[in-house]
Amino acid sequence: MKKNNSTMMNLSDRLKNEVKVIPKNEITNIPEEHLKDIIDFSLIKEISPTEEIGNFLKEQTIKMFSIQAKSAILLGEIFTNVHEKLGGQGSENGVYEKWLDINNFSRATAWRYRQRFSIYSRVNENKKPIIATIPQSLISEIYKSEDFEGVINIINDSTDKADVIESLNNILGISNKKIEHKKENEIFETFEVKNYIPIFESFEEKVSKLNSEEKKELEKHLKSIEKLLK
Repeated sequence: MKKNNSTMMNLSDRLKNEVKVIPKNEITNIPEEHLKDIIDFSLIKEISPTEEIGNFLKEQTIKMFSIQAKSAILLGEIFTNVHEKLGGQGSENGVYEKWLDINNFSRATAWRYRQRFSIYSRVNENKKPIIATIPQSLISEIYKSEDFEGVINIINDSTDKADVIESLNNILGISNKKIEHKKENEIFETFEVKNYIPIFESFEEKVSKLNSEEKKELEKHLKSIEKLLK
């Protein structure tokens, strides 16, 4: 039986509603300068037979990334709303995790979307496109900061995306880490072991609350992980 992907349906409806109320020329709201470290626009120029085609492909590329960025933020908002709603209701029964599973999302993936949305919702309007396009690795570092609000203020006081990244690298003590975009999907999705560590906190207690079918499912996945790591 095909799963009912209600999260993506919800996202689709949200996007359709926004398109209805936002003027068409404002839908692609990610400025080109915020995408230069993600997209090599010179490659588009190289493959374009005419300047007109080149400009068209460039415009469509920017629009595509803008939609992707907007989708990531909307997903973060959805996951945040559901997590907060279930905070005092159903958390003991794992309703949130079961809901994520129904919609084909892992808890770690949803957590990364929530992190980005949390930061995005706190920064000034002119800094939102920056937060929508910086790497997930940097988003995670921001969220872990002991002075989270102080970091938000630094972002708001920065002049542009390059200044934001440089300032954050310095204050977060990651100046020796090279923040780069290897693939477009890594803007929103990166594999980092540390993001999965919280899953194993109070692991035995969590397992004891599972029913027999859930334990069998968990065992199957743990065996797959064990096999991969050998």
